[in-house]
Amino acid sequence: MVVLNLLIKPLYIFGIDRTVQNVLGPDIYGGYYAALLNFVYLFQIVNDFGIQNYTAQHISKHPKMLAKYFPQFLTLKGILGIIFLLLVGIGGYLFGFRGALIPIILLLALNQIAISYLFYLRANIAAIGRYRVDSLLSVADKALMIVLCGLCLWGLRGIIDFNVYWFIGAQLISILITILIALMILRPHLKGLIFRISRPTLAVILRQSLPYALVLFLSTLFTRVDSVMIKRLLSDGDYEAGAYAAAFRLLETANMFAYMFAALLLPMFSRMFREDKEVKGLFKMSVGILWSAGIGLTVVVLLYKQGIMTLLYNYATPYWGQLLGMLMMGFGASAVSFILGALLLAKGEVRRINYLYLAGALLNILLNLWWIPSSHAYGAARATFITQIIMMVGAFYLVWRFVIPDLSWKYIAKMLIYCLLSGMGYWVLWRYEMAELWPIITICLTVIVLVLSAWTLGFIPKISDFREYE
Repeated sequence: MVVLNLLIKPLYIFGIDRTVQNVLGPDIYGGYYAALLNFVYLFQIVNDFGIQNYTAQHISKHPKMLAKYFPQFLTLKGILGIIFLLLVGIGGYLFGFRGALIPIILLLALNQIAISYLFYLRANIAAIGRYRVDSLLSVADKALMIVLCGLCLWGLRGIIDFNVYWFIGAQLISILITILIALMILRPHLKGLIFRISRPTLAVILRQSLPYALVLFLSTLFTRVDSVMIKRLLSDGDYEAGAYAAAFRLLETANMFAYMFAALLLPMFSRMFREDKEVKGLFKMSVGILWSAGIGLTVVVLLYKQGIMTLLYNYATPYWGQLLGMLMMGFGASAVSFILGALLLAKGEVRRINYLYLAGALLNILLNLWWIPSSHAYGAARATFITQIIMMVGAFYLVWRFVIPDLSWKYIAKMLIYCLLSGMGYWVLWRYEMAELWPIITICLTVIVLVLSAWTLGFIPKISDFREYE
Protein backbone atom coordinates (compact mmCIF):
# COMPACT_ATOMS: atom_id res chain seq x y z
CA MET A 1 0.00 0.00 0.00
CA VAL A 2 2.74 2.43 0.97
CA VAL A 3 4.86 1.59 -2.09
CA LEU A 4 1.93 2.05 -4.48
CA ASN A 5 1.05 5.42 -3.00
CA LEU A 6 4.68 6.54 -2.98
CA LEU A 7 4.94 5.66 -6.66
CA ILE A 8 1.65 6.99 -8.01
CA LYS A 9 0.45 9.92 -5.92
CA PRO A 10 3.69 11.96 -5.83
CA LEU A 11 4.00 11.38 -9.59
CA TYR A 12 0.50 12.80 -10.02
CA ILE A 13 1.02 15.73 -7.66
CA PHE A 14 4.47 16.79 -8.86
CA GLY A 15 4.11 15.70 -12.47
CA ILE A 16 0.50 16.50 -13.37
CA ASP A 17 -1.04 18.80 -10.77
CA ARG A 18 2.07 20.99 -10.55
CA THR A 19 2.22 21.27 -14.34
CA VAL A 20 -1.45 22.23 -14.47
CA GLN A 21 -0.81 24.98 -11.90
CA ASN A 22 2.09 26.29 -13.94
CA VAL A 23 0.12 26.17 -17.22
CA LEU A 24 -2.95 27.89 -15.79
CA GLY A 25 -1.09 30.33 -13.52
CA PRO A 26 -1.82 31.19 -9.86
CA ASP A 27 -4.76 33.49 -10.61
CA ILE A 28 -6.67 30.99 -12.76
CA TYR A 29 -5.75 27.91 -10.72
CA GLY A 30 -6.39 29.65 -7.41
CA GLY A 31 -9.49 31.65 -8.33
CA TYR A 32 -11.12 29.33 -10.87
CA TYR A 33 -10.22 25.89 -9.50
CA ALA A 34 -8.80 25.67 -5.96
CA ALA A 35 -11.12 28.20 -4.30
CA LEU A 36 -14.18 26.88 -6.16
CA LEU A 37 -13.29 23.28 -5.31
CA ASN A 38 -13.03 24.15 -1.63
CA PHE A 39 -16.36 25.98 -1.87
CA VAL A 40 -17.94 22.80 -3.29
CA TYR A 41 -16.37 20.80 -0.44
CA LEU A 42 -18.37 22.86 2.05
CA PHE A 43 -21.57 21.16 0.76
CA GLN A 44 -20.07 17.67 0.98
CA ILE A 45 -22.18 16.90 4.04
CA VAL A 46 -25.20 16.61 1.72
CA ASN A 47 -23.35 14.55 -0.87
CA ASP A 48 -21.94 11.90 1.46
CA PHE A 49 -23.98 12.39 4.65
CA GLY A 50 -21.49 10.32 6.61
CA ILE A 51 -22.33 7.16 4.67
CA GLN A 52 -18.68 6.30 4.01
CA ASN A 53 -17.64 6.32 7.68
CA TYR A 54 -20.90 4.68 8.71
CA THR A 55 -20.27 1.87 6.23
CA ALA A 56 -16.63 1.44 7.23
CA GLN A 57 -17.63 1.02 10.88
CA HIS A 58 -20.84 -1.03 10.67
CA ILE A 59 -20.26 -3.27 7.63
CA SER A 60 -16.86 -4.26 9.04
CA LYS A 61 -18.71 -5.46 12.15
CA HIS A 62 -21.49 -7.16 10.16
CA PRO A 63 -20.14 -8.11 6.69
CA LYS A 64 -23.28 -10.13 5.81
CA MET A 65 -25.30 -6.89 5.83
CA LEU A 66 -23.51 -5.65 2.70
CA ALA A 67 -25.89 -7.17 0.15
CA LYS A 68 -28.96 -6.13 2.15
CA TYR A 69 -28.10 -2.46 2.53
CA PHE A 70 -26.11 -1.86 -0.66
CA PRO A 71 -29.14 -1.07 -2.89
CA GLN A 72 -30.59 1.25 -0.27
CA PHE A 73 -27.31 3.12 0.09
CA LEU A 74 -26.95 3.53 -3.68
CA THR A 75 -30.51 4.83 -3.95
CA LEU A 76 -29.95 7.23 -1.09
CA LYS A 77 -26.68 8.47 -2.55
CA GLY A 78 -28.40 9.14 -5.87
CA ILE A 79 -31.03 11.29 -4.15
CA LEU A 80 -28.41 13.09 -2.08
CA GLY A 81 -26.28 13.68 -5.17
CA ILE A 82 -29.13 15.49 -6.95
CA ILE A 83 -29.81 17.66 -3.89
CA PHE A 84 -26.07 18.35 -3.54
CA LEU A 85 -25.82 19.47 -7.17
CA LEU A 86 -28.77 21.86 -6.78
CA LEU A 87 -27.45 23.33 -3.51
CA VAL A 88 -23.97 23.89 -4.94
CA GLY A 89 -25.39 25.71 -7.96
CA ILE A 90 -27.75 27.88 -5.90
CA GLY A 91 -25.14 28.50 -3.20
CA GLY A 92 -22.51 29.49 -5.75
CA TYR A 93 -24.88 31.96 -7.41
CA LEU A 94 -25.87 33.54 -4.08
CA PHE A 95 -22.23 33.68 -2.96
CA GLY A 96 -21.29 35.69 -6.04
CA PHE A 97 -19.79 32.94 -8.20
CA ARG A 98 -21.63 33.73 -11.43
CA GLY A 99 -21.07 33.83 -15.16
CA ALA A 100 -18.25 31.54 -16.29
CA LEU A 101 -17.77 30.26 -12.73
CA ILE A 102 -21.13 28.45 -12.51
CA PRO A 103 -20.29 25.72 -15.12
CA ILE A 104 -16.97 25.09 -13.36
CA ILE A 105 -18.70 24.77 -9.99
CA LEU A 106 -21.25 22.32 -11.39
CA LEU A 107 -18.53 20.20 -13.02
CA LEU A 108 -16.61 20.14 -9.75
CA ALA A 109 -19.82 19.08 -7.99
CA LEU A 110 -20.27 16.20 -10.46
CA ASN A 111 -16.71 15.15 -9.69
CA GLN A 112 -17.46 15.12 -5.99
CA ILE A 113 -20.56 12.99 -6.55
CA ALA A 114 -18.45 10.47 -8.47
CA ILE A 115 -15.73 10.53 -5.79
CA SER A 116 -18.36 9.98 -3.12
CA TYR A 117 -19.59 6.85 -4.93
CA LEU A 118 -16.02 5.61 -5.29
CA PHE A 119 -15.25 6.16 -1.61
CA TYR A 120 -18.45 4.36 -0.66
CA LEU A 121 -17.52 1.35 -2.80
CA ARG A 122 -14.01 1.33 -1.36
CA ALA A 123 -15.42 1.52 2.17
CA ASN A 124 -17.40 -1.67 1.44
CA ILE A 125 -14.36 -3.39 -0.01
CA ALA A 126 -12.29 -2.54 3.08
CA ALA A 127 -15.18 -3.47 5.38
CA ILE A 128 -15.25 -7.04 4.03
CA GLY A 129 -11.51 -7.34 4.69
CA ARG A 130 -10.15 -6.80 1.16
CA TYR A 131 -7.52 -4.33 2.37
CA ARG A 132 -5.00 -4.95 -0.42
CA VAL A 133 -7.65 -4.46 -3.11
CA ASP A 134 -8.72 -1.22 -1.44
CA SER A 135 -5.08 -0.11 -1.51
CA LEU A 136 -4.92 -0.72 -5.26
CA LEU A 137 -8.12 1.25 -5.82
CA SER A 138 -6.78 4.13 -3.73
CA VAL A 139 -4.28 4.90 -6.50
CA ALA A 140 -6.19 3.69 -9.56
CA ASP A 141 -7.89 7.01 -10.35
CA LYS A 142 -4.63 8.93 -9.97
CA ALA A 143 -2.85 6.48 -12.28
CA LEU A 144 -5.54 7.07 -14.90
CA MET A 145 -5.25 10.82 -14.36
CA ILE A 146 -1.52 10.64 -15.09
CA VAL A 147 -2.27 9.00 -18.44
CA LEU A 148 -5.16 11.26 -19.46
CA CYS A 149 -3.68 14.57 -18.30
CA GLY A 150 -0.27 13.60 -19.60
CA LEU A 151 -1.87 13.05 -23.00
CA CYS A 152 -3.61 16.44 -22.85
CA LEU A 153 -0.59 18.37 -21.54
CA TRP A 154 2.14 16.86 -23.70
CA GLY A 155 0.76 14.40 -26.24
CA LEU A 156 -1.79 16.81 -27.71
CA ARG A 157 0.17 20.01 -27.11
CA GLY A 158 -0.60 22.46 -29.88
CA ILE A 159 -3.76 20.57 -30.82
CA ILE A 160 -5.88 21.44 -27.77
CA ASP A 161 -5.88 24.56 -25.62
CA PHE A 162 -5.56 23.06 -22.16
CA ASN A 163 -7.80 24.77 -19.60
CA VAL A 164 -9.68 24.11 -16.36
CA TYR A 165 -12.40 22.16 -18.20
CA TRP A 166 -9.91 19.65 -19.62
CA PHE A 167 -8.45 19.14 -16.15
CA ILE A 168 -11.82 18.55 -14.45
CA GLY A 169 -13.02 16.34 -17.31
CA ALA A 170 -9.97 14.09 -17.05
CA GLN A 171 -10.64 13.73 -13.32
CA LEU A 172 -14.26 12.72 -13.92
CA ILE A 173 -13.37 10.10 -16.54
CA SER A 174 -10.67 8.60 -14.29
CA ILE A 175 -13.04 8.33 -11.33
CA LEU A 176 -15.83 6.75 -13.40
CA ILE A 177 -13.48 4.05 -14.73
CA THR A 178 -12.30 3.29 -11.19
CA ILE A 179 -15.93 3.03 -10.04
CA LEU A 180 -16.57 0.38 -12.70
CA ILE A 181 -13.54 -1.59 -11.49
CA ALA A 182 -14.76 -1.38 -7.87
CA LEU A 183 -18.24 -2.61 -8.87
CA MET A 184 -16.70 -5.60 -10.65
CA ILE A 185 -14.76 -6.46 -7.48
CA LEU A 186 -17.88 -6.21 -5.30
CA ARG A 187 -20.10 -8.09 -7.72
CA PRO A 188 -19.59 -11.58 -6.16
CA HIS A 189 -20.76 -10.19 -2.81
CA LEU A 190 -23.89 -8.58 -4.23
CA LYS A 191 -25.94 -11.51 -5.49
CA GLY A 192 -29.71 -11.23 -5.61
CA LEU A 193 -29.86 -7.45 -5.30
CA ILE A 194 -33.25 -5.79 -5.57
CA PHE A 195 -33.23 -2.02 -6.10
CA ARG A 196 -36.26 -0.53 -4.45
CA ILE A 197 -36.93 2.49 -2.32
CA SER A 198 -37.88 1.61 1.24
CA ARG A 199 -38.76 4.81 3.04
CA PRO A 200 -38.47 3.31 6.56
CA THR A 201 -35.02 1.88 5.74
CA LEU A 202 -33.84 5.16 4.20
CA ALA A 203 -35.09 7.04 7.25
CA VAL A 204 -33.14 4.71 9.56
CA ILE A 205 -29.98 5.08 7.45
CA LEU A 206 -30.27 8.89 7.45
CA ARG A 207 -30.83 9.02 11.18
CA GLN A 208 -27.88 6.72 11.94
CA SER A 209 -25.61 8.46 9.41
CA LEU A 210 -26.35 12.01 10.61
CA PRO A 211 -23.61 12.09 13.31
CA TYR A 212 -21.07 10.87 10.74
CA ALA A 213 -22.29 13.53 8.31
CA LEU A 214 -21.58 16.20 10.92
CA VAL A 215 -18.06 14.80 11.37
CA LEU A 216 -17.48 15.15 7.62
CA PHE A 217 -18.94 18.64 7.45
CA LEU A 218 -17.05 20.06 10.44
CA SER A 219 -13.72 18.51 9.46
CA THR A 220 -14.18 19.85 5.92
CA LEU A 221 -15.07 23.27 7.27
CA PHE A 222 -11.84 23.84 9.20
CA THR A 223 -9.63 22.39 6.44
CA ARG A 224 -11.26 23.84 3.31
CA VAL A 225 -12.73 27.20 4.25
CA ASP A 226 -9.36 28.98 4.13
CA SER A 227 -9.02 29.55 0.39
CA VAL A 228 -12.70 30.52 0.06
CA MET A 229 -12.22 33.19 2.73
CA ILE A 230 -8.97 34.37 1.10
CA LYS A 231 -10.74 34.81 -2.24
CA ARG A 232 -13.65 36.74 -0.69
CA LEU A 233 -11.82 38.85 1.93
CA LEU A 234 -8.92 40.17 -0.18
CA SER A 235 -8.86 42.47 -3.20
CA ASP A 236 -6.11 40.31 -4.75
CA GLY A 237 -7.82 37.16 -3.50
CA ASP A 238 -7.30 35.13 -6.68
CA TYR A 239 -3.50 35.45 -6.54
CA GLU A 240 -3.34 34.89 -2.76
CA ALA A 241 -5.63 31.86 -3.11
CA GLY A 242 -3.36 30.53 -5.85
CA ALA A 243 -0.23 30.92 -3.73
CA TYR A 244 -1.99 29.32 -0.76
CA ALA A 245 -3.28 26.47 -2.96
CA ALA A 246 0.24 25.73 -4.21
CA ALA A 247 1.60 25.41 -0.66
CA PHE A 248 -1.49 23.65 0.67
CA ARG A 249 -1.31 21.12 -2.18
CA LEU A 250 2.04 19.89 -0.85
CA LEU A 251 0.60 19.59 2.66
CA GLU A 252 -2.37 17.76 1.17
CA THR A 253 -0.01 15.41 -0.63
CA ALA A 254 1.64 14.49 2.64
CA ASN A 255 -1.76 14.17 4.32
CA MET A 256 -2.84 11.65 1.67
CA PHE A 257 -0.64 9.03 3.30
CA ALA A 258 -1.99 9.81 6.76
CA TYR A 259 -5.56 9.62 5.45
CA MET A 260 -4.68 6.35 3.71
CA PHE A 261 -3.61 4.88 7.06
CA ALA A 262 -6.74 6.14 8.78
CA ALA A 263 -9.09 4.86 6.08
CA LEU A 264 -7.52 1.42 6.40
CA LEU A 265 -7.44 1.49 10.20
CA LEU A 266 -11.09 2.47 10.70
CA PRO A 267 -12.54 -0.92 9.63
CA MET A 268 -9.66 -2.71 11.38
CA PHE A 269 -10.31 -0.89 14.66
CA SER A 270 -14.04 -1.52 14.30
CA ARG A 271 -13.52 -5.23 13.80
CA MET A 272 -11.12 -5.41 16.76
CA PHE A 273 -13.67 -3.71 19.01
CA ARG A 274 -16.33 -6.13 17.79
CA GLU A 275 -14.09 -9.11 18.60
CA ASP A 276 -13.08 -7.51 21.91
CA LYS A 277 -9.41 -7.38 20.95
CA GLU A 278 -6.79 -5.02 22.37
CA VAL A 279 -6.33 -2.00 20.08
CA LYS A 280 -3.60 -0.19 21.99
CA GLY A 281 -0.76 -1.98 20.22
CA LEU A 282 -2.00 -1.17 16.72
CA PHE A 283 -2.86 2.37 17.78
CA LYS A 284 0.57 3.10 19.24
CA MET A 285 2.33 1.55 16.26
CA SER A 286 0.33 3.66 13.80
CA VAL A 287 0.75 6.89 15.75
CA GLY A 288 4.47 6.27 16.13
CA ILE A 289 4.95 5.75 12.40
CA LEU A 290 3.02 8.86 11.39
CA TRP A 291 4.42 11.10 14.13
CA SER A 292 8.05 10.27 13.38
CA ALA A 293 7.53 10.43 9.62
CA GLY A 294 5.50 13.64 9.89
CA ILE A 295 7.99 15.50 12.08
CA GLY A 296 10.91 14.23 9.98
CA LEU A 297 9.34 15.39 6.74
CA THR A 298 8.52 18.75 8.32
CA VAL A 299 12.16 19.34 9.26
CA VAL A 300 13.37 18.59 5.73
CA VAL A 301 10.71 20.80 4.13
CA LEU A 302 11.44 23.69 6.50
CA LEU A 303 15.11 23.57 5.56
CA TYR A 304 14.38 23.79 1.83
CA LYS A 305 10.94 25.40 1.68
CA GLN A 306 11.85 28.25 -0.66
CA GLY A 307 13.90 26.04 -2.94
CA ILE A 308 11.07 23.51 -3.15
CA MET A 309 8.50 26.11 -4.18
CA THR A 310 10.88 27.75 -6.68
CA LEU A 311 11.69 24.37 -8.20
CA LEU A 312 8.05 23.34 -8.54
CA TYR A 313 6.26 26.53 -9.54
CA ASN A 314 7.13 29.06 -12.23
CA TYR A 315 5.47 31.92 -10.35
CA ALA A 316 6.90 31.13 -6.89
CA THR A 317 8.41 33.85 -4.69
CA PRO A 318 9.99 33.69 -1.20
CA TYR A 319 6.50 34.42 0.14
CA TRP A 320 5.33 31.09 -1.26
CA GLY A 321 8.10 29.37 0.70
CA GLN A 322 6.92 31.04 3.90
CA LEU A 323 3.42 29.73 3.28
CA LEU A 324 4.73 26.19 2.79
CA GLY A 325 6.82 26.38 5.96
CA MET A 326 3.95 27.57 8.13
CA LEU A 327 1.53 24.96 6.78
CA MET A 328 3.99 22.08 7.10
CA MET A 329 4.69 22.89 10.76
CA GLY A 330 1.32 21.35 11.58
CA PHE A 331 1.71 18.24 9.42
CA GLY A 332 2.77 15.93 12.25
CA ALA A 333 -0.28 16.96 14.28
CA SER A 334 -2.70 16.59 11.37
CA ALA A 335 -1.27 13.17 10.45
CA VAL A 336 -1.72 11.83 13.99
CA SER A 337 -5.21 13.38 14.16
CA PHE A 338 -6.32 11.11 11.31
CA ILE A 339 -5.43 8.05 13.41
CA LEU A 340 -7.05 9.49 16.54
CA GLY A 341 -10.23 10.26 14.60
CA ALA A 342 -10.37 6.75 13.11
CA LEU A 343 -10.04 5.18 16.55
CA LEU A 344 -12.75 7.40 18.04
CA LEU A 345 -15.10 6.70 15.15
CA ALA A 346 -14.51 2.94 15.43
CA LYS A 347 -15.32 3.11 19.14
CA GLY A 348 -18.53 5.01 18.40
CA GLU A 349 -17.52 8.29 20.05
CA VAL A 350 -19.07 10.28 17.21
CA ARG A 351 -20.84 12.83 19.41
CA ARG A 352 -17.65 13.82 21.21
CA ILE A 353 -15.76 14.06 17.91
CA ASN A 354 -18.41 16.45 16.64
CA TYR A 355 -18.04 18.68 19.70
CA LEU A 356 -14.28 18.77 19.15
CA TYR A 357 -14.56 19.47 15.41
CA LEU A 358 -17.18 22.17 16.01
CA ALA A 359 -14.76 23.94 18.33
CA GLY A 360 -11.99 23.54 15.74
CA ALA A 361 -14.14 24.90 12.91
CA LEU A 362 -15.20 27.96 14.93
CA LEU A 363 -11.60 28.60 16.02
CA ASN A 364 -10.31 28.33 12.45
CA ILE A 365 -12.94 30.70 11.05
CA LEU A 366 -12.32 33.28 13.79
CA LEU A 367 -8.56 33.12 13.29
CA ASN A 368 -9.00 33.50 9.54
CA LEU A 369 -11.24 36.52 10.01
CA TRP A 370 -8.61 38.02 12.30
CA TRP A 371 -5.45 37.27 10.32
CA ILE A 372 -6.37 37.12 6.62
CA PRO A 373 -7.13 40.88 6.23
CA SER A 374 -3.76 41.81 7.75
CA SER A 375 -1.49 38.88 6.89
CA HIS A 376 -3.28 37.60 3.77
CA ALA A 377 -2.68 33.93 2.90
CA TYR A 378 0.08 33.68 5.52
CA GLY A 379 -2.54 34.46 8.16
CA ALA A 380 -4.67 31.56 6.88
CA ALA A 381 -1.64 29.28 7.04
CA ARG A 382 -1.01 30.35 10.63
CA ALA A 383 -4.66 29.69 11.51
CA THR A 384 -4.42 26.21 9.97
CA PHE A 385 -1.27 25.40 11.96
CA ILE A 386 -2.78 26.45 15.30
CA THR A 387 -6.05 24.62 14.60
CA GLN A 388 -4.21 21.39 13.76
CA ILE A 389 -2.23 21.46 17.01
CA ILE A 390 -5.33 22.09 19.13
CA MET A 391 -7.29 19.38 17.30
CA MET A 392 -4.58 16.80 17.96
CA VAL A 393 -4.40 17.67 21.66
CA GLY A 394 -8.18 17.52 21.97
CA ALA A 395 -8.41 14.19 20.15
CA PHE A 396 -5.64 12.71 22.32
CA TYR A 397 -7.60 13.72 25.39
CA LEU A 398 -10.74 11.99 24.07
CA VAL A 399 -8.79 8.81 23.29
CA TRP A 400 -7.20 8.77 26.74
CA ARG A 401 -10.48 9.59 28.50
CA PHE A 402 -12.90 7.30 26.67
CA VAL A 403 -11.05 4.69 24.60
CA ILE A 404 -7.61 3.81 26.02
CA PRO A 405 -7.59 5.02 29.63
CA ASP A 406 -4.36 3.14 30.34
CA LEU A 407 -2.48 5.00 27.59
CA SER A 408 0.89 5.72 29.15
CA TRP A 409 2.08 9.29 29.65
CA LYS A 410 5.50 7.88 28.89
CA TYR A 411 4.46 7.33 25.29
CA ILE A 412 3.24 10.92 24.92
CA ALA A 413 6.46 12.13 26.56
CA LYS A 414 8.41 10.23 23.90
CA MET A 415 6.45 12.04 21.20
CA LEU A 416 7.31 15.39 22.76
CA ILE A 417 10.98 14.41 23.12
CA TYR A 418 11.16 13.44 19.45
CA CYS A 419 9.56 16.74 18.47
CA LEU A 420 11.96 18.69 20.69
CA LEU A 421 15.04 16.89 19.36
CA SER A 422 13.89 17.45 15.78
CA GLY A 423 13.30 21.14 16.48
CA MET A 424 16.74 21.54 18.02
CA GLY A 425 18.33 19.79 15.06
CA TYR A 426 16.51 22.08 12.64
CA TRP A 427 17.63 25.17 14.58
CA VAL A 428 21.29 24.09 14.46
CA LEU A 429 21.15 23.40 10.72
CA TRP A 430 19.37 26.68 10.06
CA ARG A 431 21.58 28.74 12.40
CA TYR A 432 24.80 27.63 10.74
CA GLU A 433 23.31 27.58 7.21
CA MET A 434 24.37 23.99 6.66
CA ALA A 435 21.39 23.31 4.38
CA GLU A 436 22.70 25.90 1.92
CA LEU A 437 26.39 25.06 2.23
CA TRP A 438 26.14 21.25 2.05
CA PRO A 439 22.61 20.39 0.89
CA ILE A 440 23.09 16.71 0.02
CA ILE A 441 25.16 15.96 3.13
CA THR A 442 22.65 17.83 5.28
CA ILE A 443 19.68 15.86 3.92
CA CYS A 444 21.45 12.51 4.41
CA LEU A 445 22.56 13.33 7.95
CA THR A 446 19.12 14.68 8.85
CA VAL A 447 17.36 11.54 7.64
CA ILE A 448 19.85 9.24 9.40
CA VAL A 449 19.57 11.12 12.71
CA LEU A 450 15.76 11.27 12.53
CA VAL A 451 15.45 7.55 11.75
CA LEU A 452 17.86 6.60 14.55
CA SER A 453 16.00 8.84 16.99
CA ALA A 454 12.64 7.34 15.99
CA TRP A 455 14.04 3.81 16.30
CA THR A 456 15.57 4.54 19.72
CA LEU A 457 12.26 5.92 21.00
CA GLY A 458 10.38 2.87 19.69
CA PHE A 459 8.43 4.56 16.88
CA ILE A 460 9.69 2.24 14.13
CA PRO A 461 8.11 -1.23 14.45
CA LYS A 462 9.47 -4.52 13.23
CA ILE A 463 8.07 -6.12 10.07
CA SER A 464 6.73 -8.96 12.21
CA ASP A 465 4.61 -6.45 14.15
CA PHE A 466 2.61 -5.70 10.99
CA ARG A 467 1.84 -9.35 10.29
CA GLU A 468 -0.03 -9.62 13.58
CA TYR A 469 -2.82 -7.46 12.13
CA GLU A 470 -3.06 -8.94 8.61
